[in-house]
Amino acid sequence: MKQKIYFLGAGASREAGIPTQKELWEQIQERFSQTGDIGIKSVLDFASYLNFAEPHSRVNINTAELLTLIDLSLEQNVSLGRYEGEDLRKIKDVLVKVICDILERAVKKEHDGVLTEFCRKLTPQETIISLNYDTVIDHILIDCIGEIDYGFTFDHIFGKPVSRGTGKKQLLLKPHGSLNWRYCSRCNRISLSFDRTLDKCSFATHCPSDGHPLREVIVSPTYHKKFSVPQLHNVWMLSFDKIKEADVIYFIGYSFPPGDVHIIHLIKRAVLAGRKIPEINVVSPDSRGMMFQRCQSIFSKFNFYRTSFHDFFYKRF
Repeated sequence: MKQKIYFLGAGASREAGIPTQKELWEQIQERFSQTGDIGIKSVLDFASYLNFAEPHSRVNINTAELLTLIDLSLEQNVSLGRYEGEDLRKIKDVLVKVICDILERAVKKEHDGVLTEFCRKLTPQETIISLNYDTVIDHILIDCIGEIDYGFTFDHIFGKPVSRGTGKKQLLLKPHGSLNWRYCSRCNRISLSFDRTLDKCSFATHCPSDGHPLREVIVSPTYHKKFSVPQLHNVWMLSFDKIKEADVIYFIGYSFPPGDVHIIHLIKRAVLAGRKIPEINVVSPDSRGMMFQRCQSIFSKFNFYRTSFHDFFYKRF
């Protein structure tokens, strides 16, 4: 039986309501206009300042670039104009939280969509590596299959999954973290929530073991990635092992952005370690041809399907 891996990018979650980068910034601006939230205002003021005092309405910044600028400044211990280290940390915290909240609110539970049908056809020999930290695929897997193996053990679980599945367990690796994970930096414990009724990116604020504040386990959409949560290292190692053993790899809705050079490095290292070249399949609408050119710079041989995941799935599976 062939070992298959499915890499899921932002395009795979798009039909479930997850916004694009451009839509995400627009929703952050809209959130402020509706609520007047002081924290969001600090983010917008910062973005305006970086764009040389352009008014909020004229700033159209990429959140990945914004987080990258903050991370680089914090690591080098330098200011960004009048913004010092503590200011930058507060802005980053607010930005990450509002991104989480927008993504969680955007998730629409599917019943008959292509992702649901895809999950129903998965076999034990197939692995999903999701590069998204939204929980679209998580909820669908619980409904369709029953349990998820994230590649490590959680110390605390909040809520119980409502499963109509088969009682089987599906391997889902999320090297960029997940909105339903929380980490305690004091005891290194990590918690999981199955409660999909929550409308905020927070299901607990303090560690059940020692009362220390919990934080989100997500690798920010930044070009300067840092992996400070020990459990994420387990996920990356298991991803390496699965890629090394793979016979076929599918990239679905994934654009190989420059900020994900760590993923490209992981794939190349694992394939070279396995000493066999897997069949590479890329699924993307790619109306401008840019995605195809990007793949040519990464892979010497690959199959490119210029179509949506919906059309590809129902024609091929």
